[in-house]
Amino acid sequence: MLIVVVVFIAVILFRNIVKPQNVIQQMPKIVGYSYETVNESFKDYFTMNVEVEEYNDAPAGTIISQAPEEGRDFIVGKTTVIVKLSKGPKQVQIPMVKEVEADTAQTMLERLKLKVIPVVVVDDQQENTVIRTEPEIGSMVKEGTEVKMYVSKGPEQTNSIVPNVVGMKLDDARKLLDENNILNVKIETIDSSAPENEVLSQSIPKTDAEGNQNVIPPNQEFVITVSTGVPPEAEAEITITIPSGLKGKASFKAYINGNVCGDAAVDNIAYVSTVKIKVRGSETQKVFIEASNSDGVSDSFAEYSVNFAGEEGAVVTLINQDDEKLRNLFAPKPAETTANTDNVYIPPYGEDVFTTAAPSEDYPDIGEQTKDTSDPFHFEETLPGDDVQYGW
Repeated sequence: MLIVVVVFIAVILFRNIVKPQNVIQQMPKIVGYSYETVNESFKDYFTMNVEVEEYNDAPAGTIISQAPEEGRDFIVGKTTVIVKLSKGPKQVQIPMVKEVEADTAQTMLERLKLKVIPVVVVDDQQENTVIRTEPEIGSMVKEGTEVKMYVSKGPEQTNSIVPNVVGMKLDDARKLLDENNILNVKIETIDSSAPENEVLSQSIPKTDAEGNQNVIPPNQEFVITVSTGVPPEAEAEITITIPSGLKGKASFKAYINGNVCGDAAVDNIAYVSTVKIKVRGSETQKVFIEASNSDGVSDSFAEYSVNFAGEEGAVVTLINQDDEKLRNLFAPKPAETTANTDNVYIPPYGEDVFTTAAPSEDYPDIGEQTKDTSDPFHFEETLPGDDVQYGW
């Protein structure tokens, strides 16, 4: 049977070659055939010399190149054919990746030019680690082989029932969540007038919109929001009405519980009808307004109630404003006058400036005036009714 096969192959390869003779023939194609088969069957026609063996997708021992090439002339019995043989596909060994983190294991396999197919399964082994591979770890496989990599998603878990923890103290809420096997709890805090550490909200309610009990995987994130016990601050704007008739530089300060919470200033209060002060606070507070003038004199003249926690923003209510205090601080000062003495005549000592002055129609109340020559700064005035008035 073997002889028949060999003869058949010989006929296929050398359709035109007959018994070895010292003649020229055309080189047949021997690439793709087994080296042993070609060498054994046609050793009388030419000899073969293996130049090199290298990894190739062809089976090991297969001729992958020849020289002379197919169709070239050669002398029967006197020609040496140089061939390259396949060592077969390159083999790599699947490394030890058991219990290795999945991303790391995949990188190790891909570096060996293997095609990795991750398969996630329930297993008692640590989550996201490799359980096994197919083909098995340690196996020799050719490059490009598909390797199934089985990864654990941890043991099978039952869903947890969501309780209502709103209104509870933080410690009590955590205890109840632990009892319900809700493990991934995240705590957030916000400023609130509620007692410190009181739970204000939870990310997943006890029931859904239809009233059905909510259940979640134990490792799903569950967020609870807890009060700091500190009321949240907000901003409000107080508008002060300025009465007319005031003048001067003015500054204003707002106080809550004796602490400054806002201020404002104007260069001349005469030119404004209102002054706005932005203040910050929490809950409902009384705010007192103090004004100061350019002399540094201050007075508290207004009182407001401010609800910083209004649903639609802060609500400002005027309780009392004493405009008279503002007038006292900023009333215009009367213009100062000084006597003009540039044209006043001061007589020399002993000179009579006037001796008498009789009443006239323009000055009916003036009496007769007489200069005392013994004292240049003394005179007597006789008023109607014989009263005498002395003056210097």
